[in-house]
Amino acid sequence: PEMLIGAGTVLMPGTVIRGATVIGGDCVIGPDALLENAQLGGGCRINASQLSDCRLGSDCAVGPYVCIRSGSRLDSRVRVGSGTELGGVELGEATPVGALCALRALTCGRGCIIGSGVTCADGPVRMEEEAQIGGGATIACPVTIGRGASVSAGTVLTRDVPPQALVAAKARQSVRRDRTK
Repeated sequence: PEMLIGAGTVLMPGTVIRGATVIGGDCVIGPDALLENAQLGGGCRINASQLSDCRLGSDCAVGPYVCIRSGSRLDSRVRVGSGTELGGVELGEATPVGALCALRALTCGRGCIIGSGVTCADGPVRMEEEAQIGGGATIACPVTIGRGASVSAGTVLTRDVPPQALVAAKARQSVRRDRTK
């Protein structure tokens, strides 16, 4: 496997690079990063994270403590917050992903916003350009979120969202005085 590292790239202590990894110029990798068969555009910042079999465009910022798994593709200027796990996702240009997210089989267009604590376990999920998901939301089944639509924080999303719509789907709290009944 051939490894290429662009001019001006800085590898911080504890960084491990394996396989056919290609890193563009002027990146900062680490400390404590693991890259295996990853392709990074120029100007990326990877802090204490693991990237495997994935592709990042230029000027992406990842970490700390992020895991990007096989088949993931991030376009330019994507930001991924700490403690997030991505698997088989495609994130459009200039999309920020908050901290502590677990996203799988998600495709989103340019300029989407994904808040902290969002979970997307079942797929496929498609977010059209400039769609937004608020923090703590859960996407429970295959859905499409239309262009410019917003899903409010804490929502459990189970159906498609039309373009420019706002969805707030929170269950009403129910209290049982006797748990045995």
